[in-house]
Amino acid sequence: TTKFLKSTTLNNFDDSDLSTTSLSSSNHTASTYDYNDDDELSSSRQSLEDEKDDEHSIGRIQSYLSLTSAVSITISFSRIPIVDLSLSPQVIIESVQRACREVGFMYIVNHGLSSTLSDKMFDLSRLFFSALDKETKMQIENKKSKSGARGYFFVGSENLDPSMGVEGDWKEGFDCGRDDITEEECQEHSMADTNQWPTTSTEDFDVNEFRRGVMGYQTEAMKV
Repeated sequence: TTKFLKSTTLNNFDDSDLSTTSLSSSNHTASTYDYNDDDELSSSRQSLEDEKDDEHSIGRIQSYLSLTSAVSITISFSRIPIVDLSLSPQVIIESVQRACREVGFMYIVNHGLSSTLSDKMFDLSRLFFSALDKETKMQIENKKSKSGARGYFFVGSENLDPSMGVEGDWKEGFDCGRDDITEEECQEHSMADTNQWPTTSTEDFDVNEFRRGVMGYQTEAMKV
């Protein structure tokens, strides 16, 4: 499943408190950065740190982050977990389990996805949230899908952890799955469903380009 997320605030920005991502499974989120070694990883992290006050970077971060008060309050850790896909399957499994249970998100490195593809995905996500008004996005609200897990959801309408006592997550988002899902699969699996796509283009947002770009990214990500 591909999930786009947009946070509503950016207070006391700290890259240890958030995840910049387009892919998410439940409330466990994965960042897609391709680092070759520890030195490059450190350099890339420093670059992100140096860009905190850059207007473009802040705008980009605001568009693609899922940042809730529950996360910042309840989770304490010194570094974002790193999952290296060049290592053995057992090490990868253990790394993912630990990251999901102890933190909730991770950096995935050596995944093979090109930065060009990832940048395009970020651009499409930004345009979806900024170029379409709420009325247009609500035409494909996820509650209209059979599973409730395909389409747009507005700020506060999704609550991934009710036990926290928070009345809805402070994010809006868009969920989609495979475009070639069959009716048989939809009947067999409660979370399997057909996608809902925006149908209204604007001067800055082309619905066909959006759909092609999202599915192209998902196809490559599914190979990882």
